[in-house]
Amino acid sequence: KNGIGFGSGLVGQAFSFNGLSNCVTIPASASLDVGSGAGLTIECWIKPAELSVARPLVEYSDGLNDGVQLWISEPWSANQGGPGDVFANIVDTGGGTHALVSAPGILTTNQFHHVAVTYDKVSGLGLLYADGAVVFAANLGTFTPRTTSNLLLGFRPAESLYPAVYSGLMDEVSVYSR
Repeated sequence: KNGIGFGSGLVGQAFSFNGLSNCVTIPASASLDVGSGAGLTIECWIKPAELSVARPLVEYSDGLNDGVQLWISEPWSANQGGPGDVFANIVDTGGGTHALVSAPGILTTNQFHHVAVTYDKVSGLGLLYADGAVVFAANLGTFTPRTTSNLLLGFRPAESLYPAVYSGLMDEVSVYSR
């Protein structure tokens, strides 16, 4: 962790990210390599401080090679995403991208939101959720997601192509191999 603060969460305290420099790094381990199984789920509760720029929530990265990602307010393309969206990129072991992008304006700054991404390797189905509802679904095909590196909460390292830090509260982060 790097200067992480705490605020009132849904359950006890939540991580409080300043949008500038604080972060949580969880070293790579076999138990966090959720992409090696039949599927994966990444979920957390967030209360964003702002939604004007793309912000990372959860991401696998070694600083040079990005893995599976869950972000908010990602302007993925001219026709998809933007402020207040939920975004996931399920990067495969070969570096290929498999994006899931909700419509913008789903998230607000005045309350906690539950966000999640799931991927089922057998069916190839990827789903994005916000507050319990599916906000985007796509058949991504069958591949192995890249989840072998460090698990980063609230930031993408400066060595990456697009460094960023989350701004707001984050609580109850979970990753599952199903």
